[in-house]
Amino acid sequence: MVKIIMGVKKIDMKNGFLNLAVPILTAGEPGDVKKEELVEGLSVSIWDRWDLKEFKNGTLQDMITKVEEMHPGLEMRDVMKDNEILFQHILMNMDAKKDAKKKLLATPVRTITESESEAYIDLTITMVKKVDVKKVDVKQVDEKKDDVKQDDVKQDDVKQDDVKQVDVKQDDEKKDDKKKDILSGVPMVRVWFQ
Repeated sequence: MVKIIMGVKKIDMKNGFLNLAVPILTAGEPGDVKKEELVEGLSVSIWDRWDLKEFKNGTLQDMITKVEEMHPGLEMRDVMKDNEILFQHILMNMDAKKDAKKKLLATPVRTITESESEAYIDLTITMVKKVDVKKVDVKQVDEKKDDVKQDDVKQDDVKQDDVKQVDVKQDDEKKDDKKKDILSGVPMVRVWFQ
C-alpha cells in the first residue's frame, strides 16, 4: 500500500517472502487485472460496477432499458439480488407468463427488491450480445440444389458438398438465433434510490 501511495511503478513492486520455519523463498509480482471484452470497445474487470443514479421510483423495465442504453450491443436477460432471482428471461417469455411479465416489469425496483429503507441495492445481472438476425436466402440454396440435380456435367461449379455446407450453415444460424451465450464477467449493477 505504501508503494502505491508513493506512486512507484508497477515493475518496482516486486516482493520476496522468506519463510524461516520451512526453507522456502517465494517471489511475488503484481500484474494487471484480467479484463473481459463484452462487446467491441467495452472491457470490464471484476472490480467494475455499473451505477444507476437517481433511480428512486424507477421500474424494472426502466432499469433494463437504462442499462441497455448505457451499453449498446448488450441485452439484459436475468436480474438477481444475492441468490434470489427477481427476473428470469427464459421463464417470463413463456406464453402463460405474459401477464406476470408485464406486471413485474412495471413494478418499481425498490418494491421488487424489498429495500424500502436502503440508499442503494446491488443487483447481479446476466447479459447476452445483441445479434443481428441474418436471413438466409432460401432461393439461392434451392437453386444450387436444382443445378446439381439437373446438370451433372457442371459438377465442378456446384458440388453436392457445397449444397450440404449451405444447409448446415442455415441450420447453424437458426440455432444461434435461439441460443445466445450468456456473457461472463458482467459487472454488478448498483441502483441508487436517492
